[in-house]
Amino acid sequence: MTSTRLFQTGTWILLTLTLSALCAGCHTVTVIDGDKVVERMEKGKPFTPGINGYFVPDARMREILQQLEAKTREE
Repeated sequence: MTSTRLFQTGTWILLTLTLSALCAGCHTVTVIDGDKVVERMEKGKPFTPGINGYFVPDARMREILQQLEAKTREE
């Protein structure tokens, strides 16, 4: 009898943790607008953008994101 009760308690805890993780994971979804599509560009191939804008290489974009992250941590 005790092992059955322990199993039921463990099942409820596991179910609660799973549902909590699912709910927390849903809040991190980012939706990109249709006019803001992210496209990977290969080296050496010409690129003609469909819209006017700024196009930043991966390495520079990572630097910018790290700087922004550091600023938000300071505030």
